[in-house]
Order: sequence, then structure tokens, then C-alpha cells
Amino acid sequence: MKTWKAKIRSPGVGEPVGKPRSMKKSSVVLIIVIIVGLVLGGLWWWEKPPGEERRTEPVRAPQVVFDQGHKQVWSIHDTGVMGYSRLCSVLQDAGYRVSETYEDLSVAVQGMGDGDVLMIPPGHYTSYTDEEVEAILDFVERGGGLWVLGEHSNVFGIGVFQNKLIKHFGVVLTYDHAVMGDDLPESRDWIRVDVRGFDAGNVAFWSAGKLAILEGNETKVEPIVLARDNTDSPGALLGVRTTCGEGRVVVTGDSHFLTNLDLDLGIGYGDNAKFAKEVVGWLSNAGYIPRLRPTYDLVTGTEADLWVEGEKGMEVRTEIEGGDIEPTSQRAYDNGSTLWHIQIKEDGYVDFITDNCIKRVYFFHPPEEDKADVLIDESHHGPRADDGISGLLSFARALRDGGMNVWATGREVDYGGYEAVVIANPKDRYTQDEVARRLAAKKLVLLGDFCGVLPNGSANLAMTDLFPGFNVTPTQPINDISVPRGIRFTWYMVYSNKSYMKYPWRVLVDVLDEGQNGSSPGSHVGSALVYRGTVVKVTAPGGVVWARGKKTAWGEAAWDGLLPPDERVDYEEEMDILETPIGVETGDVLAFGCVKPFTNEHYGNSTGSLLLGEHISSWILKMT
Repeated sequence: MKTWKAKIRSPGVGEPVGKPRSMKKSSVVLIIVIIVGLVLGGLWWWEKPPGEERRTEPVRAPQVVFDQGHKQVWSIHDTGVMGYSRLCSVLQDAGYRVSETYEDLSVAVQGMGDGDVLMIPPGHYTSYTDEEVEAILDFVERGGGLWVLGEHSNVFGIGVFQNKLIKHFGVVLTYDHAVMGDDLPESRDWIRVDVRGFDAGNVAFWSAGKLAILEGNETKVEPIVLARDNTDSPGALLGVRTTCGEGRVVVTGDSHFLTNLDLDLGIGYGDNAKFAKEVVGWLSNAGYIPRLRPTYDLVTGTEADLWVEGEKGMEVRTEIEGGDIEPTSQRAYDNGSTLWHIQIKEDGYVDFITDNCIKRVYFFHPPEEDKADVLIDESHHGPRADDGISGLLSFARALRDGGMNVWATGREVDYGGYEAVVIANPKDRYTQDEVARRLAAKKLVLLGDFCGVLPNGSANLAMTDLFPGFNVTPTQPINDISVPRGIRFTWYMVYSNKSYMKYPWRVLVDVLDEGQNGSSPGSHVGSALVYRGTVVKVTAPGGVVWARGKKTAWGEAAWDGLLPPDERVDYEEEMDILETPIGVETGDVLAFGCVKPFTNEHYGNSTGSLLLGEHISSWILKMT
């Protein structure tokens, strides 16, 4: 039926890259370095001049990794008004591999390499440890990029915590902001800003926080965003860039201008998206534009004919690593496409290389006993079967090891030809035709995520008052697929009933063996850790609950998570504490309200992630 079949062998997620940075340098070594520098006629700086280009060789798509381990409220998976899902899509379209991490950053950055970019949105009441600061400095010095998204005040301790890091780069947040009266009629907090060093011209910030360059760093730190003359703070510094070792750093005094804000006041306003792409391109020093597009990103089989779309006149070569794979023949076409015949003797990958980019395709050798064909649908800006932090490669490997042939593609295909199709947290709505094609699959595995409204009622009222017609109700694109099958992903978070916990949205949920149907719960077989999970409801006849939070809260609990750690909230058992369903299934659809346990960062590492994977595998294979 298909000749496509595969798996992966690649450096492990979290594997150290480079050597650890030492803060203690011998004075003798320092003197020698200075003398050598003077002899060579150069000055020994800790940075290169902003704007200097280094990369001329082709590079693999850099990772852009968002920190989520410091109680950040909104994430790249969040399609609500304050989420970063649209920014994630913009960067994915530009060719970057976008991920998020809940790990301590001293651990997370060890798995990031030269040219990868760490994004630090505002955290809440959670400081960066000395070890994290040290690790981030080392990451930047060895070639990483860092973008710190500040805010206009020290609310939630944002400014103090971020200053602990960015002071090492010669800049601090001042806890003050620039506003205006009439430039943007929607709100005086939205101001158009002057951008330097980038092509984006029409950029606007919201309650833009001011920055200050520390004494002695005036020649090292370059202003890139300034307040205009029609604000209350003409010329105020709102954004800077600098370099450190082999890496690059950007600090901006606003984070809201990159969110999904409605009425085109966030990432959709003017050149905000263009500015974001230009900044990430400068930080990665790659200016990455994908020019190769294979038909599949993951293939299972002993041999395969793989199309790789390119541009007319483009030369494509290959490098094979991590397995016994042979691209035995290649045929080029006038339109720039190439057809490769791949022999697959064991797991591995092939890097297809042009003059400016590297595109990696993974190959799994088929399981000993083929039991089912499974497709991971990467379309609509969902996570990819990739080895990045938020990729699904480890989960795909587990499916293969369970006896399934696994493929992954972002293209529209014949979904009815697969025993199961996995759809993980899409960020774009589906058309009716796209829904119909996916509902033709024999089984659907739907992995959603929390999609938050603004955190409390008063915030919603404030936004609708400021912006008439403002839509505070989030969309869940995955519901386009699930609702016709009697399953709905809500916008309620599965949340710990201990609001004063350090991470109340890290919750252990119960996994049941036979599911809960009405008042007949199944047997408890284990627990699994979820991060920002969303409540999932099943209304289809015969639908069952197979995973649920125990004594968890929902609704207003998301706002309580922003309270200071010493301010406790007591929930009322009858009103606030519920056995919140997060995993449900019907005869042909299985749904789970959190994608994080299945990502490379967590699968096999977080409590119960393998248990969740085993439940899904057994469900797919049941009656296939």
C-alpha cells in the first residue's frame, strides 16, 4: 500500500552543547590574552559590534525557545488574546523551529546550540537563580541569541527578576513607561515607536517600559527602539541590542506587542510581525528562509521515494547521519524539485542541503510486526515530528516501537488511508473541507492545550471598555475537529487546588484503565504530570473519561496564580474543587487536554508521560 516507513537517531534532547562557562578566570590567563590581543593590533572586547554578520554557510533551522518555567501566564500554545500562538506561527512560517521549555534554564539551554534563540517573556514572582543566569551567559557567549521581553513596571516582580539577568549585558529596566494621547485612538498606552537598525517602520508598543544603559556600556549597547516626540517621554529608550562573546542579545520594554491581541493591536499591527522576524533573524544570525520542502518530515519503511521541493536552478546535496540510510539516486526537475530514492536499513535522518539552509528528514526502520499506519498531522502550525524541545519525535518513536508505521507531514493528504491521525494543538482554524478530510480518518488522536481568556472578569471588562468590540473569548481551532465528534476542549485550566504552590498549573492527574462513564469510574492505574492542561468535555453517547484531575480547580483559579506566594486562596469544595476531566474518548476519537507530556522535553522524563503514551498506543491498536 505504502512504501513509506521510519524512526530517528539524533543527539538527545537536553544533551550538553559546548563547554560550561567559568566565571573564575586566572589573572595570568587574562594578562596573556590582553598581551596577545595588543600584539595582534586588536582590542580585546567581550562582544562584537552590533550588526556584524558571521554566518555564510548553510544552517539548519534554529530553535526559538520560550521560557515557561517562571510562572509565565501565556504561552506559544495559547490562542487566546494574550497568548503567543500567532507569533509562533509567524516564526514557523519564517522557517524557525519554535519550542517552549518548563525546565530550569540552567538545564534547558544546555540542549540549545549556536544560533538558537532563547525568548524570556515576563515571569511572575519567580526569580532567575544564580545558576540560571550563569548558564544563560554561557549560552550567549558560545553563540546563542537572547531576547528579553520586559514590561512597564515591576508588577509581579518582573523588572527586578529580569534586571538580575540583563544587567550583565549593560542595560536595566527602570520600572517606568512612555504613553501618549492621540497617536493611536484606541488607547493612549499604545504608542508608535521609532525603530533603528531594522527595516520595520510601523511598530507600536503597549505601555512601553523604559530602559537605561549602565555607565561604561554606551559604546557596547545600541539603541534600537525609541519613543517618538509625540509621547510624554520623547526619545526614551525602549529597546536595545548588543553582543556578548559569539552571541547576541536584544531587550525590549514591552511584551504585549507580540501577543494575539485583537483589533490588530498586537502581533497583527503594522510591522510588528516583521520586526519580530527581523530581530529573531539578527539574534540567530541566520536570516533563515526555508527553500526546501519535503513531502514528508518523518517516514517509516525500508525504502521510499521522497520529493523535495526547491527553487529553479537550486543545487541540493545530502549528508547522512545517525543511521544506515542511502539516498541511492536523485533526479532533478526544471521547477527546482528533486526526487530521491531512499534505502532505509536502520533509524536515522538525511540532511538535504542548499546554499543557505539545511532541511532534515527523519527515517524509521519499520517495526518487526506492522500493526497500524499512523500519521502525525503537522499542518495548521501544530508541533512537528522534530528533535526540538517541543517536537514530537520521541512520541513518534514510541508509537513505532509499539508496532506502528509512523509518518509526519504538514501537507494535505488522504487521511482516510491511515488507521489513526494524530493532531496536536493546531493554531489555525480549519475550513469545512479540511475538517471533512480529517474526519475521514479511521481514528483521531487529538492533543489540545490550555487556551486562556484574560485571567479574571475585571480584566475582561477593562479590555472591552478600552477597546469596544474587543473579543475576549478564545478560539480553540482543535474544536473544529473534535466538536463534530462530541468532544469539546474548554478554555478552563486544570489547576492545583493549592494556589500558593510554586507552580500550581503543574498538576498530577489520575489515569483510569476503563474510563469513567457517568457515575461508574474506571480503576486508577497511575498518575501523570500535566502543564497548563485544559478541561475536556465529552457529550457523545458512550463517551468516557480516562484521565482526570483530582481535587483540582478551574475557572478563576488562573488569576489566583498571579497572587504573591504568601497570599493563600481557599477554594470551596462544592463550588471550586472538581474532578476535572482532561482525557476523554469515544469509539473513534481520543482526546487529551495537554500536549506537553508528549513533547521531547517531557516524554519519558515527566511522571506518567509513558503511561499516557501507552494508553494512546493501546487505544489505536484496539480493533485495528
